[in-house]
Amino acid sequence: MIARLRLFAPLVLMASWPFVNFANFNAADVVNFAVVLTYGLIFNAVMVVAALGAMAILRRQPAARVVNTLAVAGFVFFTFGAVNSLIQEVFDLGRFRYALALWGLIWIAVTGLAWHLSTARHSTTILSLAAGAAVLVPAFELAQHFAQRQEAGPPPTVTASAAGAAKANVYFVVFDEYGRADQLLDAFGFDVKPFQDALRSQGFKIVARSNANIPMTHLSLTTTLAMDYAVPVGPGALDGFYGYKLRLRGNNEVVRRFRALGYRYVHAQPGRWEGSRCGGGEDLCIKGATPHAFNETEIALLRMTPLLPVAWKLFPNSLKYGRIQFPDVVARLKDFPAPPYFLYAHLLQPHDLQFAADCSPYPNPRGLTLRDHPWGTVTEAGKPAYVATITCVNRQILKGVEAIVRADPEAIIVLQADHGFALDDTFTKPLADWNETEFNRRFGVFNAMRLPPRCRSALHETLSLVNTFRVVLACLEGRQADLLPDRSYVSKYNNPDILPLAKFPKNPRSR
Repeated sequence: MIARLRLFAPLVLMASWPFVNFANFNAADVVNFAVVLTYGLIFNAVMVVAALGAMAILRRQPAARVVNTLAVAGFVFFTFGAVNSLIQEVFDLGRFRYALALWGLIWIAVTGLAWHLSTARHSTTILSLAAGAAVLVPAFELAQHFAQRQEAGPPPTVTASAAGAAKANVYFVVFDEYGRADQLLDAFGFDVKPFQDALRSQGFKIVARSNANIPMTHLSLTTTLAMDYAVPVGPGALDGFYGYKLRLRGNNEVVRRFRALGYRYVHAQPGRWEGSRCGGGEDLCIKGATPHAFNETEIALLRMTPLLPVAWKLFPNSLKYGRIQFPDVVARLKDFPAPPYFLYAHLLQPHDLQFAADCSPYPNPRGLTLRDHPWGTVTEAGKPAYVATITCVNRQILKGVEAIVRADPEAIIVLQADHGFALDDTFTKPLADWNETEFNRRFGVFNAMRLPPRCRSALHETLSLVNTFRVVLACLEGRQADLLPDRSYVSKYNNPDILPLAKFPKNPRSR
């Protein structure tokens, strides 16, 4: 009996490690540890049955060799997620076939090596000790987490004023592709002045001629969150894209500065787009609705394995969280950590043309193409949808801002776009052929900031996004804002070059 337990020890330990480590890494965010435990037990049972079957088939081979090789093969099974991230984010290859090919080669090589080394003396003992140590460390940390959570009890209720006026809560909400007021009026005849006046009544200042520094989501938000021109300029500047994605997920200078000031960090991921997903370092992650086919924990576990492409093929719309909207963020305010906190929310409205003006689903019974590509230009048929979606978003903003200010009167609130909009054939043209109107539409952004009156003088009417948090942090620290020159750089999707815009075109309709 003892010999049989010793034989299966490395198999059970290595089959348990992915689940123990997953639970520990997500201790502050996993909603259902029972799901992790259940799948861990199921996987262990499958591995034991597979080992018994393999031993029966390969009865001429030493049992230890069969079991140890299977243990290593099962362990490598859960490395697919890491390989997939490497392929997608470092090499910018989005198809699963590349990740599967590389992972398959790794699996064959490592499993083959395990088969070869398992004939060595004491191989089972060495593998058991290594696997035991790998399981013990996260298990100990997980036990500490549960013990601390038990001792801490419910979090104390702390008001924003109790945290000190110098540490007001800061809300940074990005509305993807929300164009600037003058451009909305010029392109659509859509006047947002009543909306902006309502914001002003809540203490906002509208930056009337604000521009994006680089009119692409990754690069624009990188610039804002770095508080600097962090994107290299020139041909091939976008060949390495991984670092920009990390910045959007919390690994950036703005979050580090708020952390240094004693702030907690809250991240709201947009859903249906992975670029701004929660990065794991936040104190609270706000997600959209969970897909029906899989719960949140099951999706995270699937991402670790090569079963992900299979599930993606069978359930293509069931592995992404639903789009989050501004009302969803406001509704989660009660779950925020004790103040002071910094919220960063990237929302896909109005980029996703999904709403009628009353916030019901946008009616499109004829199935008209509203965009020429998921991230492309708004088509002629999509123009009414863009205006309707902004009308809905404006209603959501006013209602949400009213709720925030009522509960948190000292709140600093930044409402911005990452870039403006593009119409018709803009993205099919070479950058050199863009005209003045196209530049203004794509660069002009919605930018409204609610700051204490003493800090509003820094908000000049052409303030670009790179200076956003230079203003906010200077306000919190009681000093003069050290602003960078407002520069803009030309870029477009499927083009690796970043080119300086020597002179920004004048806008004859700007107010």
